[in-house]
Amino acid sequence: MKRLIYRQRNCKSLSVIALFIFLLLGIVNSVAVLAAEDDDYLKAIEMEIDKVDAKPSGGGAASESAGKGFSSGMTIEEFEEELATKYTGTARFYEKLPRRTQQEIYQEYKDGASISEVRTKVMNRFLRR
Repeated sequence: MKRLIYRQRNCKSLSVIALFIFLLLGIVNSVAVLAAEDDDYLKAIEMEIDKVDAKPSGGGAASESAGKGFSSGMTIEEFEEELATKYTGTARFYEKLPRRTQQEIYQEYKDGASISEVRTKVMNRFLRR
């Protein structure tokens, strides 16, 4: 009889411990999800996805016209506005760069770098490559 009572107490304490661990893991998972929601990289990816979803499904012609819309004679303000309009994710990372780095990227654009080169440069500078 004493052994049965002892086993019942152990079983209850084990179930309480298991419940505590389960709740703790749930809290840790919730914190991880909340931290991921604040991640700038994930936000930029989501904005790029929204932008791609919003484009008409014309194929290559739509992507070619987007690249041609970036004229070479823009001021830095116009460049930044065009970047924000057409390449939202890249613009978010560009905004986080130091002003001197932004000016260097703009100068490379003025010197004839394509928009894909500019976008690559922004990401490399943001990731410090």
